[in-house]
Amino acid sequence: MEVVKPVELPKPAPMVAAAPQPLLSPVPPAVSMPPQPVVPPQVAALPSSEPPAMSGGSDTISLAFDAEDAKVSDRARNDLVTLVKRMQKDEDLNLQLLAYASGDEASASKARRLSLSRALEVRKYLMDKGIRSTRIEVRALGNKLDGRGSPDRVDAVLVGR
Repeated sequence: MEVVKPVELPKPAPMVAAAPQPLLSPVPPAVSMPPQPVVPPQVAALPSSEPPAMSGGSDTISLAFDAEDAKVSDRARNDLVTLVKRMQKDEDLNLQLLAYASGDEASASKARRLSLSRALEVRKYLMDKGIRSTRIEVRALGNKLDGRGSPDRVDAVLVGR
């Protein structure tokens, strides 16, 4: 039997610990800008005795709804005809539907659902008339009334792109 002699391996060089490097570079101090006020879209108050008209360049119509009802009335449909014609004429116009419903704080959730149903009914009517859904923004505001008209309404506000 042959005896095998162990082979000596060279000793590794000693390791020198490097100074720890920060994982992130220091962040420069933030520049504080004064807060900019949020300006809500202007919604014109329309007298309830006169039908809203858009022919004179008005950018808002207010569509009245019966309390507890989300169905678009015949009068509202007539008002929307002018809106549809104007939007078909100018592809750069978009629409915001600001929907409201009456109700107190105890029924805020119910009012919000009703206002959403109203806005979606108006949106559906406009889409049936050929207006693309991407041009219509829906905002269900429920009982967050602005004091500018009937609590049971949808304001249609034309905005440029």
